[in-house]
Amino acid sequence: MAKPVFSELFIDHNNNEAEPHVIHVYTSEPTPLEEKNLGKIFAIFDFDKPERFTTELVDILDNAFTKAYYHSADFDSEVAFERTLQRVNKAVQDAITSYGEDWVYHVNAVLGVMHNNVVHFTYVGTMEAFLIVANNITPIIQHTQEEIKPLKLFNNILSGQNPETGALFFCTTNLLDYLSQEKIRRTVSEQLPAEAIQNFENILTEQTTLSSIAGLIIKILPDSILASQRLNQPATTNVNALDEALDHELFPDDTPRDSMSKLVHRERTTNDLLTPAIWPTIKQRLLKSLSLTPTNTTESSTHTVTGNNYWASLKPWLKKSLQIALTILNSIKKLLINIVLIIYDGIARLFKKQSPTLMRSSGRWQRLSPARRILAVVFVGVVLIFVVSLVWKNNSVQQQTQTDTYEKTLNEVENEVGQAESKHIIADDTAARDALTKAITAINNIPADATINNERKQNLQTRINALNNTLNKVNPVTVSLVGDFAQINNAGQITALTKIGEFIYGFDTSKQAVARINSADGTSSIVINPSTDSNTINALINDSAATTILALSNKKFAQFNPVVEKITSVTTGKLPDNTNVADIALFGTRLYVLDTVNNQIYRLQKTGDAYGDKTDWLKDPADFSQVQALAIDASIYVLTKSGEIKKYNEGKAVEFKTDNFTPGLAGATKLVKTNPAGNFYLLNPSTKLITILDNNGKLVQQLTAPEFEQLTDWFVDEAQQQIYVLAGTKLYKLAIPEVPSA
Repeated sequence: MAKPVFSELFIDHNNNEAEPHVIHVYTSEPTPLEEKNLGKIFAIFDFDKPERFTTELVDILDNAFTKAYYHSADFDSEVAFERTLQRVNKAVQDAITSYGEDWVYHVNAVLGVMHNNVVHFTYVGTMEAFLIVANNITPIIQHTQEEIKPLKLFNNILSGQNPETGALFFCTTNLLDYLSQEKIRRTVSEQLPAEAIQNFENILTEQTTLSSIAGLIIKILPDSILASQRLNQPATTNVNALDEALDHELFPDDTPRDSMSKLVHRERTTNDLLTPAIWPTIKQRLLKSLSLTPTNTTESSTHTVTGNNYWASLKPWLKKSLQIALTILNSIKKLLINIVLIIYDGIARLFKKQSPTLMRSSGRWQRLSPARRILAVVFVGVVLIFVVSLVWKNNSVQQQTQTDTYEKTLNEVENEVGQAESKHIIADDTAARDALTKAITAINNIPADATINNERKQNLQTRINALNNTLNKVNPVTVSLVGDFAQINNAGQITALTKIGEFIYGFDTSKQAVARINSADGTSSIVINPSTDSNTINALINDSAATTILALSNKKFAQFNPVVEKITSVTTGKLPDNTNVADIALFGTRLYVLDTVNNQIYRLQKTGDAYGDKTDWLKDPADFSQVQALAIDASIYVLTKSGEIKKYNEGKAVEFKTDNFTPGLAGATKLVKTNPAGNFYLLNPSTKLITILDNNGKLVQQLTAPEFEQLTDWFVDEAQQQIYVLAGTKLYKLAIPEVPSA
């Protein structure tokens, strides 16, 4: 028998009070039972840029690594190691929250485990690892330029069988500045680990310009040599004597040493998520399929838990082979079903048309011996059981494949949520919202009745909801009831608002009725009773401090004067007969009219009490068929039903983009912007939100309240920092929240 022996190399020239630790080597001291079940873990850390918190950071990672691994419920070292790396990556995320992200780009590290001569390890940055067997030394870390992912710092695993006459040597890259690979090979292969480490230290301490160095030797030694060490007997370091001991222990039948297999490593770059090894679950499923019980019940239950995402991790050729096998089984199942149906049909015909023959057959059955009757019944039963088992197996495979697909989707969701959280930490909310949108889309694609880890899904949904409110700046606000238009006689169906002085005026746009509510004390009254005029009000806007101009459905305009409580016609230039006035806006003494049929914005100059002939303001061709709101602040903005805001200067379209956030602006019906340096205000009845964007289209905040039901219109009073909203027949008031400066 043989077992691995660990020996550490540690030379720290930065270990003084003025400069913190930058080098760290760690090997665990597990209990005998822990070492038997899970092996021994090791770690090397090298920080290019020492920080005041480096020592504390190393302790955090060491503790997370040790605690997660030896408290694992898995008794397969590979599965336990992969799950442990997930916990270590979580500790890295917590450390980023506490210490920032900069240190991640200056760490070089190796984390690994040796169990039953099998090694699994992961690395980040520039570290070295060598397999040393006899006269060969082989590097097993390929140095390729990879992007550092703070949320998944340790995102690859190398695994392999360590030959029983071989050794592994891990070290910091700068060791190769002082020792050649050949020197390392000879020292490690010819000496015991402790002696090899002492030899390295003697050589390195003679160097006058030595930097901090760390290393670790893991060497497989036979029990005879280990026993001699425990009894304090001198163990020879002569290479020939050591080789003879190894040969006698490992190759008693004179098997040539050069026939042993070298360590074959495999690297599985998981990009965003570590997935457990597939063999334990494949083995478990094979045992289950063959109705066998594993000898280790603990292992069975553990692997059942970890077998969620293995179909997705299978090699393409293996997937194809399984699919072909499944197709063959399906064909056999269909054939057997057809045979059963033919037999059934034949029996039915026998009963119907050949009762004499059936009677004769019954007589033959009676004449059969008991043994033959039993044999016939068993045969029919076996056929039926086989058919049923094939059907059940097919359904089970399909269900498991579907479950694996959903689990893979959950992995993708978890990764996107993690990316969103990371981007939010570094204040890149635009990228964070993009990642969160992908997570929401993916989790919504999982059916509610899917066979899946519902607790995990619920936890992810909770994180998504919390992050969604944070990233999309959803701000619950308190509103106060100003009044209810339903309490005013003859008010009609109020659907539009304006504010003049202290009064909020509500318009029944279909009957030109006007009611008012005092914003100060809530008193209300009717101003203009419903009329019989068939012309409806398409849009309205205050054209002075005391009057409101109305765009009517007959392409004409009128003015509401609350003092005389009348609506009077206004003289304007003629608009095209097929004009559809969707909205109007005023800027100075000019009236702008949005025509969604002719895809044009008309400008009418005011002269006295009249507006002159229209001129086509828009110079670029446009499609306004989906536009429903207009705003002006020297530039002109139009709002589409899809939530896009288009900007025009001097009649020409200019590039303008808004933030990508959820639930987005689709469904917004009202747009307000009056100050070139001020904010955009949008009313969205479909999402029950008031959205505020800054002058550049960046999200400021989204306001929500339980009262935002059946929103139809509003009035934004920027001077008083108040917003009045009409929800059904009720008028509410809310303050525009102050936004802290960045």
